[in-house]
Amino acid sequence: MEEKVWLSNAQNTLTSVILKVKFNTYLARQNLLKCLLDTAIQVHPLAISDLTKNLQLMKKYWIMMLPLVVAACSSLKVTYDYDSQADFAKYKTYAYSEDALKLPVGDLNRDRVLAAVDRELAAKGFTKSESPDVLIDLHVRAEQKTEAVANTTGGYGGPWRYGYGGGFSTTTIDYNQYIEGTLFINMVDKATEKIVWQGRGTKTLDEDATPEKREANINNGVKLIFAKYPPKK
Repeated sequence: MEEKVWLSNAQNTLTSVILKVKFNTYLARQNLLKCLLDTAIQVHPLAISDLTKNLQLMKKYWIMMLPLVVAACSSLKVTYDYDSQADFAKYKTYAYSEDALKLPVGDLNRDRVLAAVDRELAAKGFTKSESPDVLIDLHVRAEQKTEAVANTTGGYGGPWRYGYGGGFSTTTIDYNQYIEGTLFINMVDKATEKIVWQGRGTKTLDEDATPEKREANINNGVKLIFAKYPPKK
């Protein structure tokens, strides 16, 4: 019972923290809340019995850490697929496909993506080669999405014995439009010319992001995509 109370209070506390952050959509705010709550459950080291003290300490902690965890808890959805018959241990060298080198995201963002992929592949033990084991093929997709949010205002009620209440209220529907972008990273066996691994990262795009934020988003996205490579069979 105490754990349920703690979780309820933790959610309320974290909600008050993320109200300090500006979001493009209601969905983005809810995604961040879920991520922060999941993280709090995993890392919270204090005894549940002292709820008030724990939540106050948690609130102070998250406010201090907010600039860092917002980036880490961005609403990036990562999925991947692979050929279960492929021998990933034999892949040691790579080169980019022509499509990857012409990725249609602008020169600056293309350079950021390629640099991020180079960094992650190097961390996996890969080196570039003119006679590569695999080709890295990159593609992007952008989709315009619409989110509907209902807001109800007004109304009244009272504690009548049989649960009857009356009053007037107004519900308005706000429609928010946003762009959702997906980066596909394909690993193609050079000998067979078949895709042996694919990672995908999907995220709401911030068109007003600073150059520093763009680079941070790309680096974080590519890192999370490669987190599942090599696949565990």
